[in-house]
Amino acid sequence: MSRYSDGFYSRFSRPGRMPAQTLYASLIMRAAVGVLRRSPASIVDVGCGYGQHDVAMRTCCPNAKITGIDHGPLPAAHWMLNGDKNARFIDVDLEADDLPDRIAVWPYGESELCLTTEVLEHIRPESADFVVDFINRITSRVIIMTAAAHPGGGRHHVNCQPPLYWRRKFQSRGKWAMARRHTWWLSNVFKVCGCKYVHETCQVLVRL
Repeated sequence: MSRYSDGFYSRFSRPGRMPAQTLYASLIMRAAVGVLRRSPASIVDVGCGYGQHDVAMRTCCPNAKITGIDHGPLPAAHWMLNGDKNARFIDVDLEADDLPDRIAVWPYGESELCLTTEVLEHIRPESADFVVDFINRITSRVIIMTAAAHPGGGRHHVNCQPPLYWRRKFQSRGKWAMARRHTWWLSNVFKVCGCKYVHETCQVLVRL
């Protein structure tokens, strides 16, 4: 059972917040296009919630295959791309003891772009490596991520770490490097646009 309520999820997808969420997602997409030199053919959103970013991604990439990953009946029922023939929601508990087993037999292939924003700080430290393994397994080209580095009053922020903590975990798999120019661009654009905190922690990682 998810520890998060409808109030937690829905506050990110209220109509008044959707323009900001759309801007946020469109900036992420521009960074991804800068790395790939084209729009991604497939996108996975790890910790998608109700899918406010996924709706914006669909607008930017009308033909992309989009996968939303979260856990519990609320995201599954309210995911905003339910009914989209080229999108799917997959229920995955990122803190489950059987996550390594799911990684080993993952049947859904890889996505070119993985988006995970303000999710990893919610993952308990003992599960962090398994989640990194999972993202590594399901992503073929680019990871764009933010994760709170300071608790800041956020709900269930149990593993707030600097960006280097997460980057080293991916690099220890021997396959990822930071795209410095694209990370710098995204960080500065987030800052100019008033996206609080995320400009300090955003990273664009590219598979070597």
